[in-house]
Amino acid sequence: MGNTRAVYALIKELSIKHNLYKITTESVRNFAKTRIDGSEDGVTAKDVQEMDAILKELESEKKIKLEYIDNMIHRVIFKAYFVERIKSVYEEMKKDPHVPFPIPEMFKQEMPHEEVEPVEVKSEFVSYLESAEKSQGKILRLMLPQFEYSLLVLPEMLRKELLFRAVDKIKVFLEKESNNDYIRSRGIGG
Repeated sequence: MGNTRAVYALIKELSIKHNLYKITTESVRNFAKTRIDGSEDGVTAKDVQEMDAILKELESEKKIKLEYIDNMIHRVIFKAYFVERIKSVYEEMKKDPHVPFPIPEMFKQEMPHEEVEPVEVKSEFVSYLESAEKSQGKILRLMLPQFEYSLLVLPEMLRKELLFRAVDKIKVFLEKESNNDYIRSRGIGG
């Protein structure tokens, strides 16, 4: 069998680079041809020739999903696309607290319903904090009752990452001079 690790890395790079959840098999092959380097860890010409078999192996490992047309692989679905994008937004937020929280509308393509678990912040959030592992592998959609939008977070980010990013947002709000009147009207800033 070909180098599944190299082909998976290639699919991930292509998906993230072009902001695509679904990629045509032709695009994967063409991108692979530009990355042939013959090294042990890289994509080889043989990998390109055996692409269908490698893709099927990756699907059996549940790393990707394949779509077929007339018994031919038509598209590759990079299952970790949304997870990787959410992680990258939180990484950006660490560097720049002005970066907004990830929301479903930030994606060009709709997120698959089976990968997203809605969480009503008002009634369910505490139970998710207590047992975040019950939702491993899912994306949590935190629905805030007072807002029209919802935030996206991964279960492993609930206890620490989400809290730190929220505190960063509060700091930014408090440091912004245009918010002084609001803060004083609430009796917060003296």
